[in-house]
Amino acid sequence: MVKSQLRFAFITFLFLILTYSVSFAQRRLGIRWKVPENQEQAVRQLQQFHQMGISLIKISENPAPKVWKAINNLEIQVYADIGIHFPVTKTFASADSSLIHLIESKASAYFAHPSVKAIGLFEDGSIKQEKFQSAIKPFIEQLQNAGKRDIYFVSSRSLNSNSIPTSFYLYKANIYPRGKNTMDIPTDKKIGGYLFTPSPSLKGYLSPFKQFLANTASVKSKPIFISEDWLLSAIEAHPQFKSTIKSLSSEAKAIFPVPNESLPEQKQPVIPVIILFIVWGVAALHYNSSPLYRKSLFRYFGAHKFFIDDIFHRQIRSSSPALLIILQNIFLNSASVFATFLTLWSPTGRDALFYHLPILKIFDSSPLSILILSISLSTILSLISVLWLYIGHRKSNSLTQVATIYAWPLQLNFVTGTIAIASFSAGGGSTVVTIFSCLTLFIFSMSFIFTSIDIARFKAKRPILYVLGTTGIYLISIGLLCTWLMTFDSWFEIIRLSLQLT
Repeated sequence: MVKSQLRFAFITFLFLILTYSVSFAQRRLGIRWKVPENQEQAVRQLQQFHQMGISLIKISENPAPKVWKAINNLEIQVYADIGIHFPVTKTFASADSSLIHLIESKASAYFAHPSVKAIGLFEDGSIKQEKFQSAIKPFIEQLQNAGKRDIYFVSSRSLNSNSIPTSFYLYKANIYPRGKNTMDIPTDKKIGGYLFTPSPSLKGYLSPFKQFLANTASVKSKPIFISEDWLLSAIEAHPQFKSTIKSLSSEAKAIFPVPNESLPEQKQPVIPVIILFIVWGVAALHYNSSPLYRKSLFRYFGAHKFFIDDIFHRQIRSSSPALLIILQNIFLNSASVFATFLTLWSPTGRDALFYHLPILKIFDSSPLSILILSISLSTILSLISVLWLYIGHRKSNSLTQVATIYAWPLQLNFVTGTIAIASFSAGGGSTVVTIFSCLTLFIFSMSFIFTSIDIARFKAKRPILYVLGTTGIYLISIGLLCTWLMTFDSWFEIIRLSLQLT
C-alpha cells in the first residue's frame, strides 16, 4: 500500500515537472459511449466511468435491461440519440416509414427510463437552411409532446438564433493538429454542452484536451462529453490520467498536469505528389527516347495545320506518344481532383458526402475512393471519346490518328495539373488548387471538341454533319447533365452541407 502511494506521488511529481500546470474549475464530464454487445463488459465500463467521477453518458443505442439497471444504480444521466446523421431537408420533408419507425421506436424506449435526461434527434444537419428548419419542426414538437424530456441536436456549426425549437444543442468540436493552438469554441446561449472530438492522430495526447478545457472555462457549467476511444487511449498511454479526470469532475480547483508532448503535424497525403513525379518522369523519359515525340511536341500549338496534315497523310505513325499522353493526363486529372477533394472537404464533410452518395465509396469511406473513381472515370471517358471520334469518321486510316490529335492538347494539363498539385503539397490556399484543378478538367473536356473540329476541317467529307454527330451530341449530353443537377435540389444541399462541416 505504501509503495503504491509512493509510486503515485512520484508519477504525479514527474507530470508536474514535465510541463506547466494550471488550476481548473470543477467540470461536468461525460462519455460518448458505444455500448458493448457483451452486457458484463458494458457494466464494467460503466463502473469504471463512475469511479473516474463521470456522471454523464451519451448513447446512440438502446442498452439491454441489465445495463439500464447499472446506469440507474450508478445514478448516471443519459443523453440518448436517435441516430440520424447528416440529414438534409429531404430527410425529414419526405420521411419514409423506416425513418418514422426508427424515431418512434427509439424515442419510446428512451422515454421509458427516468435516467434519460435528453433525447437527440439528429447530428450534423443543414441547420442553417430555412427549408430544413421548417421540415424538422413537426418532429421536434412530436417528441416534446410525447414526454417530459429535453430535445437537442448535435452540430459542428454554431447556431445563434432559435430557429430550431429544441431545448439546446450540443456543439461538436472537431479538433485537428493544425488547429490545436487556435481552438475557436463558440459560447452562445443555445449551446447546452460540448463534444470533444479529436482526430485519430491525436489519440493518446492530453494537451489538446487541456487547452479545450481552458477555452471553455467561461461556460464551465456546461458539460463536456469525451470520445470513448480517445479517453481509453489516453489512459493507456498515461495511467495517471484517471486521477486527473476524477479531480476535474469532483474538485473545486483541479490541477491538470501533462507530459511534455510533441503533437503530430498536419501532413498532406503524398499520393498526388508521387503521381506528379511519376508523370513527369515518364514525360522526360519519353522525350529523351522518342525522336518522333521531340519533333512534334510543339507543332500542335505552333504549326497546327501542318501538324494535322502530317497526322492524316502519313500512313505509319507510332501509337506510343498518344497512349502515354492520355495515360499521363488520366493520372494528372485524378491527382488534381483528389487534391481538391482533400483541400475543400474536412473529414466530417467527407463522411457526410459518402453517407449521402454511397456510390462514391469504393474503399469504405477512405478519400482514396475519390482517386480510384477519378482514374476509372477518366479512363472510360478517354476511351469513349477516341472511339466515338474514330467511328464517326469512316475515312480515318487508323485509330492512332484520332488518338494522336485527341491527346496533343492534353499536354496543357502538364502545366495546370502541376500547379494544382504543387500548391496542394505546399499547403497553399484552396482557391489556387481548385482553380487549376478546374482548368485541368476543362482542358480534358474540351479536347474532344478540339479534335472533332480538326477532323471536320481537314478530313471529313461532310464537316457539319460530323460536328453535329460528335460535338453537338457531346454538348447536349453535358447540358442535360447540368439541367438534371440544377433541378435536383438535394444534390446542392448535400454538397453545401458537406462543404460547410468542419
